[in-house]
Amino acid sequence: MRNNTDQFEQDNFRAHGRVEMSLSGKTIHVNARGPFNEELTTALATLEAEFLTNAASQGPFNEIVVFHESVLASPEVLAAHAQLLVMLKGAGLAHTATAYVIPDDLEGAAFTGPLAAKNYAAVEWPFKIFQHLEDAEIWINAQSKV
Repeated sequence: MRNNTDQFEQDNFRAHGRVEMSLSGKTIHVNARGPFNEELTTALATLEAEFLTNAASQGPFNEIVVFHESVLASPEVLAAHAQLLVMLKGAGLAHTATAYVIPDDLEGAAFTGPLAAKNYAAVEWPFKIFQHLEDAEIWINAQSKV
């Protein structure tokens, strides 16, 4: 099973950014390295659909996304992200909850974090941003018990 966006070929422009997924118990762990462009969101949509379809019988899942280097994304990327969430929810593949780990000093944090939060709120998907992985894990574990 493919587990990262490097494995998807693009016809036009090369994907900027990288996303890698793994499953541990009922939590999908994602490492994301930005900045991100639209080609990356295309690869991510395919990766996430394949990943969740292959693991669907084990779900539902929580998700923790840890961002590295940059979380900068254009408005077009964030619009594509919103569409991805709608698609996942409509296909019954929405996560129980998603936590982002975005340190305040990460490039794009002030811009991307709040817009991502709006995307999740629009589809009523429990979501929260944290500074540290440990805090995200505590919150995710608490969501599993709700």
